Amino acid sequence: MKMLLNITKESQKKLSNSTGKGKLIKNTNHSRDKSKGIAAYMDTIKKSFQDEGNIQVFLDELYQRYPRYIRDQLQILQKAVKDYEPFIQQALDTCLQEKLWSANDFHDVVKHLSRINGVKDQILTDELTTANIPTDLLKQKAALRDIDSYIKILGGV
Repeated sequence: MKMLLNITKESQKKLSNSTGKGKLIKNTNHSRDKSKGIAAYMDTIKKSFQDEGNIQVFLDELYQRYPRYIRDQLQILQKAVKDYEPFIQQALDTCLQEKLWSANDFHDVVKHLSRINGVKDQILTDELTTANIPTDLLKQKAALRDIDSYIKILGGV
């Protein structure tokens, strides 16, 4: 079996390999430097917190525990920061103290803190689509059937 390798002169990185005629398997890792994106993402999140030392500890632990899913973890963290900004520092302190090392745990803590402080969940209006439904249609009730109809259809007792 013949194998064709494409390697760059400058960096000696393997770009692709092919095991047969017309069959190219592209290695997409060369397309972009993923480490720069993650580092920049982490820096963006760090700027949202007052205590950059504590958030750095938290982010380092996230990276150590979830290296493959760090981008997902950072997205969850960023959404929590955006939605519950007044409570993020207190949530971070709680997560560090209780050793809660995931973005979902952080999200749950910050959501809990917002609820106990009387802040209701915010539904962002830009995420909702408005529909022009006539009010008379909204007042209609759905037809109710007897359970026997369903039993008969399903062939039950």
